[in-house]
Amino acid sequence: MTKLAVTQIRDINKDLKQEAKSNRRTFGAQIEMLAMTGQIAAGIVSPTRVGASGRPVPTYRQVLAAAGVDIRGARTAQTIEEAFFRNDADPILFPYYIEESYREIQNQMRNQLSFTNLVSERIPLTGQTIAQIPTLREDETNTNGDTSRVSEGAEFPTLLIEMGDQTVPLLKYGGNLKASKEALLNIRLPLFNRWLTVLARRETLRKTRNAIKVILNGHGPDTVAPNVDATGGGASIAEIVKGLQLAARYGAQPSIITGDAEVFGTLFNLDILSSPASTFSGAESLRATGQLPSILGMAPLMAPIPSELDGSNKLLLVDPERGLIEFHNPSMDLVEYDYLMSRQLNIVQISEMSGLAKPDQGVGVTVTFA
Repeated sequence: MTKLAVTQIRDINKDLKQEAKSNRRTFGAQIEMLAMTGQIAAGIVSPTRVGASGRPVPTYRQVLAAAGVDIRGARTAQTIEEAFFRNDADPILFPYYIEESYREIQNQMRNQLSFTNLVSERIPLTGQTIAQIPTLREDETNTNGDTSRVSEGAEFPTLLIEMGDQTVPLLKYGGNLKASKEALLNIRLPLFNRWLTVLARRETLRKTRNAIKVILNGHGPDTVAPNVDATGGGASIAEIVKGLQLAARYGAQPSIITGDAEVFGTLFNLDILSSPASTFSGAESLRATGQLPSILGMAPLMAPIPSELDGSNKLLLVDPERGLIEFHNPSMDLVEYDYLMSRQLNIVQISEMSGLAKPDQGVGVTVTFA
């Protein structure tokens, strides 16, 4: 029988925060791990709990609800002081709420290309601010690296994974929500959520722009994974297929298509989508609902404006499974817990330290239109 680490809300406290730090996890990740392994009492968190929409209720919302804090329902009229600084409340739930809400908001950009679409792996770094990049390249003694018929005694074609001289610095990013102490404590949760949403979405756009830049330019002047491009004519299905063929050369299978706003928009003028005579099921849905249909099996997502794609006349075909690597500092909280647990607050600071690397060319290929 699994021993419960959290039997009551009071068990979610500073001791658990210290345990998270010892395990090189964020506070939220530690609670998530305990929930997934059945170490939190079912009255607080249940992995099978679903909301009115039928979707699973996030762990942090279940924890807050068990503590009497409702950020979506009838009790959202609570002020921050009423919700998180009552006599029987543990103030650690306030920074926990901010951190997890902020992360959830960043994953809710509908029809928008997001940072999570472009990053396939997050690697923690502790005690260092420069990451060495593992790179994938073909053996210089072999012309193509493809598996093939090998004569007896001959060498097998080889793809090398090596730690070269490529490095990525971890840089600090973030922003502040600032108000008087009275305003911040007495603001009601719906309005505070609105402010937090603005900050989270701006940071998501910043991270997505940076990821696009790394895909197109690599992670440094001597990058081993420069962009590859299939130059096309006018926008057409045939030209997009060129991009898919190029991606296949690198073992990639793009499932997302995005690009320069002008070129991206012309995709939806293609006869297969815009012609009233088109029998394509997605065309009718596009006209009736505005829902962007799949294009050759790829989800069309709008890139942020501005970005490196602006004015490039490029479409970008993305394989999320071959995405960028994000190196991050796991010991650095998204928010300052000790500061936010004090009533002497007038600022909410969001900050993280990370760096992006492009280890190979499979993450994305472009098609440049004349």
